[in-house]
Amino acid sequence: MSAPVPQTREPVDGFADGERRKSAQSAAGTVRSVTRFVVDCGTLLRIASGEIAVAPGHTLLAPALVRSQAVSALYQSARRGEITRAEGLKRVRRVNSLQIRFLGDKVLQQTSWEVAEQLGWETTYAAEFVALTKLHAEMLVTSDAELARAVSGLVKTTSADTLRAT
Repeated sequence: MSAPVPQTREPVDGFADGERRKSAQSAAGTVRSVTRFVVDCGTLLRIASGEIAVAPGHTLLAPALVRSQAVSALYQSARRGEITRAEGLKRVRRVNSLQIRFLGDKVLQQTSWEVAEQLGWETTYAAEFVALTKLHAEMLVTSDAELARAVSGLVKTTSADTLRAT
């Protein structure tokens, strides 16, 4: 009779043992830290426009609602004449093709409710970004200084420049 095979359990959050950091080998052979970032809509739009090239190895996360926010923002930009319709639709396709994990599960919803309550916010929209950072990432990437100040006691924030490939 053979020894029993140990059972492995799939992590609830999809990340092995809640792991947040890994090591990656760069082209030069040096080991660098790989970080999980939650990106807000403004950051996502900058990535989709090609303004920011994300460094290899960074893992990007966002609440599922950010896709609708991005489509709406691009539509509004096209309506105002800031970009063409074709460019707006191209960026929408780019948003959908980016290596970003979009999440919107029950745990995120519950945590975003708690964050919004704690901060006295009227809605849970911004709280989803904060909740996702608390649950799965090291930092929230935002250019919204007001948001960064409001959440400074809950999560670390950083600018989009942190994502750039050097």
